[in-house]
Parts: sequence; structure tokens; C-alpha cells
Amino acid sequence: VNYYDKYGNKTAKPAPSATKSDKSVQQIVDAYVTAVGGKDKVAKVTSLKQIGAVEIQGMKGEYVNYAKSPNKTSVVMKIMGMEIVQTYDGVTAFGKQGSTKTEVKDGLPQLKVTNTLFLPLSEGYKSAEVQGEVSENGKKYLKVYAKDLRRTDFYDAVTGLLAKSEITQDTPMGQMNMVTTFDTYKEFDGIKFPTVLSNEVGPQKINVTVDKVEVNKNVTDADFK
Repeated sequence: VNYYDKYGNKTAKPAPSATKSDKSVQQIVDAYVTAVGGKDKVAKVTSLKQIGAVEIQGMKGEYVNYAKSPNKTSVVMKIMGMEIVQTYDGVTAFGKQGSTKTEVKDGLPQLKVTNTLFLPLSEGYKSAEVQGEVSENGKKYLKVYAKDLRRTDFYDAVTGLLAKSEITQDTPMGQMNMVTTFDTYKEFDGIKFPTVLSNEVGPQKINVTVDKVEVNKNVTDADFK
């Protein structure tokens, strides 16, 4: 389906209009925590290792996502013999493709206040606000805008689970919107995680399928170097 403005120019899919919600950000976060496994189980998580497969523009490969409290993250993709890495070690962000390593400064303030284990528990969520309830594809979602994270999150109004995120990114071509969907939540060590993820930035689409999530094991600081 293509969308056009009143001048006939092609545009992105319009965002669904929101109706007022009486839910607070804290209520939405609490519902999410309950939905994924409960406060006690979530509080005990200090690291995650998600293992699966990735597909980029028809090319398939291996996928591993490391996360360590409070904000460390490293995504490693191996496609057609090439290793692609995106890492934030708590201070510095960098990308690696093959033997080339490049420091990344765009998005650094947001990374510092992002909880890489459970997004809604991010420090950057303290200034978040509820922008109402929206309907899309027959489902209702609670819309939360986190200014400090430059992102808008959509939570399933029935299950409480995070369903979609829209993140504003600065690129050499200007600002772009990255849309990530989170689907097919499954339980690992008593906690639910999405196992089907889709990430779209402009014309590029990345599909990830998670087969295994290791909780509090097989993650060290060396994974973020």
C-alpha cells in the first residue's frame, strides 16, 4: 500500500490518531513488567544473551544480542562471512564491519539512559508521557512518548506487552525514523521475550528470529569490547 500527500508526493504510512487514555506511564510500565513475568523475576535479571537468525535484504545469517545491566549492549550479526557488530559499552558506542571499527556518537545520550534488559525500566522513561490510545490492525495500543530516548512506544492494551517502537535517528542523510516491531513472545527462564522482531529504516528491513534467550549467564564485560 502506498501513501501520498495532497500534492501527490509519496509519504510514509500515516500514524493512527490517538484517543485520550486515563492510564499513567507508571501503570503501563507496571502492566508490562507483570506481563513479562513479574517484578521479582525481572529484578533478578542482570544480563541477557539472545541467540537466533537474521535476514537483511534477502541475505541470511547468525544473530546474537548481548545485554548487561544497566545499559550495555552488543549486537553481532554474521552474514555471508562478514561480521557486523554494534556495541555500547556504557561509555562509548562503536560499530565494526570486518576489521574496520568506527566510533558512533549519534544517539549516545539516549544509549546512556536506556535499560537494555527491559526498555520500559529505562532512566530515560522518567520523563515519558502517555499520548493516548490508538487502534491499528484491529488492536488497541497505548502510546508512550519518551522525549529523552527520542522514541515512541506502543503497548498492547490487552496484554500489556511492548508491540512496536518508533525511534528518531540522525543520519548523514538527515533524520530518519526507525520502526521496530516485537512479536511472538515466548517464555525463557520464567520471563517472556519477543522472538520475532522486524526493524525498518528507510528502505532497509532487518528481520530477526530469536531461538534462545540465556538469562544471567554467558555474558561478560569482554562481550562489549
